Amino acid sequence: MPASFLVSLAGCALACVIALAGGTAQADYAGSARLFVNDTYGDGHDRWNTGSYQGSYFFSDAPDAGSTLELRGRGEIVTPWSPSRQEDGDRPYSTLLGFGAFLHRDVGPVETRIGGEIALRGDSTGLPELQARAHELFDYDGYDPETRDDPHLPDRGVMSLEGEVAHTFVLGGAAMVRPYAEARYGDDTRASFGADIVIGGGQDAAVWTRDVVTGQLMTYDLPEERGFDVGLVLGGDIQRVTGSAHLPDGYGVTLEESQSRVRIGLQATSGDAHLFVGQTRLSRRFEEQSEQQRVGMISIGLGF
Repeated sequence: MPASFLVSLAGCALACVIALAGGTAQADYAGSARLFVNDTYGDGHDRWNTGSYQGSYFFSDAPDAGSTLELRGRGEIVTPWSPSRQEDGDRPYSTLLGFGAFLHRDVGPVETRIGGEIALRGDSTGLPELQARAHELFDYDGYDPETRDDPHLPDRGVMSLEGEVAHTFVLGGAAMVRPYAEARYGDDTRASFGADIVIGGGQDAAVWTRDVVTGQLMTYDLPEERGFDVGLVLGGDIQRVTGSAHLPDGYGVTLEESQSRVRIGLQATSGDAHLFVGQTRLSRRFEEQSEQQRVGMISIGLGF
């Protein structure tokens, strides 16, 4: 597909989402949800999906207004592992900064989320310098993009359209089960099918979104009026992946088209404060990858 057409399509999607939200975009700020992902407190290795951060900001007239606008910003750092650990070749170094807009709307019993993302991939994001300075600050002997000679993906604008449909089943007030189907199309092209389970606190949130890297559920709508509350969050999905901005052709490794994610987390809320910690097991992202990867997830503040 011509790049100019995809740029126009993604741009139109962002514009349409904001236009469809109409008064919602001008309504009250409802809250935010953030998630930090890092492999250091996962399996302890500095490699592959080594770090990411996602922040979503929601605007709505009221919880039952019928639609909610989500503005999303995120960053990713994807690195090779040590050459001695990857005998069959490794992925290139890549970073990405993305901005997206999404409209959440219930259609009968089905919860929908649709929108688009425009992002910059490459060293111009400034994330390689951030990674190097962070490792230096914390005296961490991890991957240093300034001293390693691995190939870096070139600067490029990347675009994706994204949509999700889901339905929430409440099990007697004790738990929530939410099966879903999600699709991304563009420089990242994949279809995902999975489900999430929330046991205890947070299960009755009105609006859910999802972390791009781990698939973790996120919401701003936490039960502030309940005082101290604890909940367990479980989830997983299978994916068919046919394109990745971080693994283009011509870099010596082959994209793994069948992928999966399995995640577990614990959240605690007290008034308007919360803590979420969790782990996600990511299957191989490319065929030459020597093993699966486990990353840690953490969120402190509002939303999870």
